Amino acid sequence: MENIMKKSNVIDEVLRERKMLERGKDRYLKRYLGDDGQLDKRRSSHNNPHNIIKGALSKVSKDIQESIEKEKTKEGGRPSRWYSEMKDLDVDILAYLGLVTCFEAVTQSLSHTSCIVKIAERVEREIWSKELRDFDSNLPKEDRFLKGVVDKVTKEHSSEKYRKNALSAIARKKGFKSKFKERWKGKDKIPFAEPVINAVLRTSGVFEIWEKSIPKKTHKMVGLTYEARQMLDKMDFDSMWNEPMLAPITYKPIAWESIDTGCYKDDVVASFVPLVRAANSQQRQAIRHQLKLKKLAGETPDYIKALNAIQDTPLTINTFMLEVVNFCWESGELVDKFPRKEYYEYPDRPENYDELSDEEKKGWRLKCKERMIKNREVDGARAVFDQDIRTARELSEYEEFYLPWNLCFRGRCYPVPFFNYHRDSHVKSLFLFRNKQKVTSDGFNWLCIHIANVGDFDRISKASLDDRLKWAVDNQEMIYDCGRDFITNIDKWKSADKPFEFLAACHEFANIIDDEDYECGLPIAIDGSCSGVQHYSAASLSDTDGAMVNLTKTDKPQDVYQNVADRVVEKLKKIKDGIDIDQTILSLFPNYEGKLNSTAYRERKKTFPQLAELWLEYGVSRSTVKRNCMTYGYSSKKYGFSDQLFDDFMKPLKDKVMRGEIDKHPFQDVERKATSFLAAINYQTIEEVISSVAGGMKFFQSTVDALTAENKSMRWETPIGFPVVQKYTHWNAKKVRIFLYDRVAMVEKRSQITVRERDETKIDRKKSRSGISPNVIHSMDASHLMSTVLYCKKEGINDFFVIHDSFATTINDTSRLYGCVREAFIDMYKDWCMYADIQDQIRQQLNNPNTNKLKEIPKKGKLNLEDIRESAYCFS
Repeated sequence: MENIMKKSNVIDEVLRERKMLERGKDRYLKRYLGDDGQLDKRRSSHNNPHNIIKGALSKVSKDIQESIEKEKTKEGGRPSRWYSEMKDLDVDILAYLGLVTCFEAVTQSLSHTSCIVKIAERVEREIWSKELRDFDSNLPKEDRFLKGVVDKVTKEHSSEKYRKNALSAIARKKGFKSKFKERWKGKDKIPFAEPVINAVLRTSGVFEIWEKSIPKKTHKMVGLTYEARQMLDKMDFDSMWNEPMLAPITYKPIAWESIDTGCYKDDVVASFVPLVRAANSQQRQAIRHQLKLKKLAGETPDYIKALNAIQDTPLTINTFMLEVVNFCWESGELVDKFPRKEYYEYPDRPENYDELSDEEKKGWRLKCKERMIKNREVDGARAVFDQDIRTARELSEYEEFYLPWNLCFRGRCYPVPFFNYHRDSHVKSLFLFRNKQKVTSDGFNWLCIHIANVGDFDRISKASLDDRLKWAVDNQEMIYDCGRDFITNIDKWKSADKPFEFLAACHEFANIIDDEDYECGLPIAIDGSCSGVQHYSAASLSDTDGAMVNLTKTDKPQDVYQNVADRVVEKLKKIKDGIDIDQTILSLFPNYEGKLNSTAYRERKKTFPQLAELWLEYGVSRSTVKRNCMTYGYSSKKYGFSDQLFDDFMKPLKDKVMRGEIDKHPFQDVERKATSFLAAINYQTIEEVISSVAGGMKFFQSTVDALTAENKSMRWETPIGFPVVQKYTHWNAKKVRIFLYDRVAMVEKRSQITVRERDETKIDRKKSRSGISPNVIHSMDASHLMSTVLYCKKEGINDFFVIHDSFATTINDTSRLYGCVREAFIDMYKDWCMYADIQDQIRQQLNNPNTNKLKEIPKKGKLNLEDIRESAYCFS
């Protein structure tokens, strides 16, 4: 094994995933293997409690090699399907791939089927890599190209010349043609994961399969073994393969120029991080054609310019918040949405268990099962936290780092690495701008407003800007104290709406108070006010809906969520008191029309007042309806509303019962009934309050009806010029039989897994209808975000911290950002009708452009878009 650390295959240098894989493996081996390539006895012995973790890679590697040898010497019968393709692969790489993928499955709560598919895809890539290396090595020495490309890129630190073509295209010109695409289609690739996943389960001692039961289904999941959980509990999980494959980088990302070259310094690396994630072939073709035309004209699309500007922002780690986050983890401090470190305790088995009724026994077993599932979630949270804290500590050693970015198929901007600020409050708080500024009085005012926004004590973020400033002044002592001593004042800052972001802002506040020359790098955020409704309102010029989401000039901010919540409470009170109960039920559930004497109706009528009383006792506020309001414009229906309420309220309440924070669940035994009940009321109320959205959604769904009638996907170009293709096709379920290792029985058992394959020939009308509204509106908010970035660039603003409808920049530039956000929004909708433009584009795609399936464009209101410039609260 001594050659393992010396390997430097050309493909490792050009394929980023493989390069990171090799780097991780080498670090692992250097740390735990001696000079002879064997496990160092001084570092690992039977008495070493970490031996199970440290030895995982070598054990899995050895097991894969033994599987290959067994197939090679097998007498009689054909060898397994994977043998001929995998027999010459580097088993250490395969072992590393298996361990990394299983670890990702734990952190992302993936099923074992998803894990197997992921391993198979990575083995597939490994086979392609080997084919390419073998092809290159068999060329005449003067014709070999891989090493030359890499050396040139590395030497120049720029792939401008070579980024014009991906390495695969270069290889094809040399005559290379990979065979795996011909051999591997859909389910056929699954058996190639078999020796890898079995080796991991059989020998690593780190991973196991467990069953997660949900109503009417049982999912097999990948989890950590008891021994691995103990190591993670002590933060002694020393295996280096638990690091993410794609991490932030310490050099400025290469500018995007084409669909598969950008971010990273060479063609092949970039080709595995595409410009548009999950793009279908139609969309890729449309973008390539557009870029080709732009290039001939010597131009760059605006969305490319904006994306490059976002990823050019240098960042640094907030070491103060890194200390805070680490303290909260080590101390087990329970802060809202912070990952839980401790396992939930199982309920004691009743001493009289045998005497209990079947129902009582079932209740006890159910509580145990609930805690088992929650503890598996704790495993995943621990693993993610371990990964995050390692990444943050490493980055804290650099003066600056960057996040590479790309787009989703709707044009929304996303960071490529998992460690990014599009996550929970504690992760987001770890990021600062590298370009810090000495704070002006205007910048300090924006910091105070930001503190009020993220603290949101007594709903201060819904007050006027002047009142938010006043709140900061009135509470400056508390703010300062939190920023100076986060441990003593933990009960104060952890009750903030966004506790870690609030504390990060308090720390900057205190630093500025103590040092007038202090330079601040905190991103100051300006957020949209229910952005989905803002786009619908602007498109239809709805003055009523526009006013509710602050597109008009007002002295105080309007709160559409509170408006909905107030109306919901009024309806709950009427239902509780039995006022017009029959009429209310029929309005919520019209399927009972003509069935008022049925048993089902009488039962529902009986439960309604009880459920209304439970919700009134619990309390219905703007936060109760907020998520439902936000997703209504994205085609979320009553069932989706119910799921959201269950996740946002019932599950956290159940967790509080488990932690002993409350004695009884307020909705015990009626959780689902309660969420379904409130979901129906919320849906009805939102429909009444926000009228422009319903018309817009029906319009978009009609375009889908027209296109799917001709079995066509839907395509449109956004205001910033990004080509979107919505193509939802039907899936076919394919059953695959493979042998999987059973850790309990310690044998390989023939197992069946179900793999889904796309049927590219038939458009899925139902999914297309449900997806079209959110996809169009998300493409619009993406256009607005990128247009804002370009406006900012013209104003000399170069640092960006953006999350869809949340915009942030450096502290002294916030006032100019405030103006740019508004100008970009006005410019986007002024003299342009979203509905008319999309309808024109759809008609061009139809064989029958005059079809009566297309609905009329929603009627226009009287909203004056110019008023947005004077609105203090549309983005604040």
